[in-house]
Amino acid sequence: MIKLKDIIEEAIENKPKFLWHGSINKYNILNPHQAKDIGGSPGSNQNAIYATDNKIFAIQMGLFTKDSDTGIPDWNIPNPKIVLFKGNIRRGRKVYLHVVPSNTFQKTSTKHEWYSKDSVRPVKVVEVNVNDYLHLMRLPTKKDLEIRKKYK
Repeated sequence: MIKLKDIIEEAIENKPKFLWHGSINKYNILNPHQAKDIGGSPGSNQNAIYATDNKIFAIQMGLFTKDSDTGIPDWNIPNPKIVLFKGNIRRGRKVYLHVVPSNTFQKTSTKHEWYSKDSVRPVKVVEVNVNDYLHLMRLPTKKDLEIRKKYK
């Protein structure tokens, strides 16, 4: 049952009640780890758990192998595709979407990105097939490569 207090707090903070954490692994508890974002966005290099308010972005995070180099060059366009700079697509595998309560998460300066420095227990985990979401990725353009050089 939704409480009026929760609705008011969400409206004040502009924070959804739940967020999505996409992963190549399924977890009972998500623990913080050191992020390796090279885009320079404040808050994107924390020792934390990262999640998003956008299910599509969470799916994109699980499309590639662990040490792949990826990026979303323009968060401001509707449904941007994730760019694979280096690495491999996890064809035939699953992406695990961990639905997490947002109460310990803080907003970064990147659109749709949130982080928590506390361990989090998902309320639900949804499995999706990588092959069903390959349309959400693309290879880099010349412009993408130029932008990437700026932050490496």
